Amino acid sequence: MISMLKENSIATLVESIPFDSQHEINTGVEAYSVYENKGIKFNVVDYRDPETGKLHRFVTTLPMTINPGAIAMLYFKRWTIEKTFNNTKTRCSSFSIPLPSNSYLHPAEQYFNDGVGSKRPKSLPIICFPDGIS
Repeated sequence: MISMLKENSIATLVESIPFDSQHEINTGVEAYSVYENKGIKFNVVDYRDPETGKLHRFVTTLPMTINPGAIAMLYFKRWTIEKTFNNTKTRCSSFSIPLPSNSYLHPAEQYFNDGVGSKRPKSLPIICFPDGIS
């Protein structure tokens, strides 16, 4: 698990985790530490974005052997995917294809749908792709 550590989180520093600060993948990593809260231990990566100078703190349950720079990179990749999915979903939510009424259905389908009643969807979403994807 990798997540952003909340600013108001309360945890106690247990120990620092040694890491190769000279390795290219760890560029921007300021600290890698074990913290504890209510008997649960977890690792925290303090990462300062070299482009923006903004400090990010990531909490993870991944093993200590994983480079902290890789943890930061994995979080940002996940966040990019989530934002792309949410933006695509938002852009496509207003498009739909109306389904035919029961009068267009085979009698057996109409019988089934009459039993389903209001649970039958009135339209289907159109699959929408971001620009450049088809």
